Amino acid sequence: MKPHLLSHLTAGEPVVYIQAGTPPEQLTAWLQAEGLDVADLTDRGLLRIMSPDQAYLLTGRFDVKRMLAFMESAILASMAAGHARIFITGEMSWSLGDAPGAEQMMAYEALLNPLIEKYPNVTIVCQYDLKRFNAASVVDALLTHPTAHLPSGVVTGFYGS
Repeated sequence: MKPHLLSHLTAGEPVVYIQAGTPPEQLTAWLQAEGLDVADLTDRGLLRIMSPDQAYLLTGRFDVKRMLAFMESAILASMAAGHARIFITGEMSWSLGDAPGAEQMMAYEALLNPLIEKYPNVTIVCQYDLKRFNAASVVDALLTHPTAHLPSGVVTGFYGS
């Protein structure tokens, strides 16, 4: 995830980061340690750090269609602003609680694929903390996408397995 995040921001391309487990202060400190001016990036609309309540749970519950519309809206806004690429990432640990609609998570994951096919210059990474999610949940997430970004590198071929 780190290479995507840094490559987009250093190239002046937008990033939407939906944090659930990492405090925003920790994210901004990390970005500043990488030499990035977080205030400037935020002011220019290139960095949006959001909570799950501002994205996944905006209406108080997780709704697949609304979240897909949110994602497409972010992509279209980026394109309208003249950007060639956008990186959207979300920490998925919010779904481990009792959030209404969280049981729809894997359906949402699968429906991201057509969105990525429609907009090939978008990179979407759903972050599953391997210390918090059980193996079955991680495997389910892996099987919904053609590409997975693992600590060892990018792996392809899971989708439809």
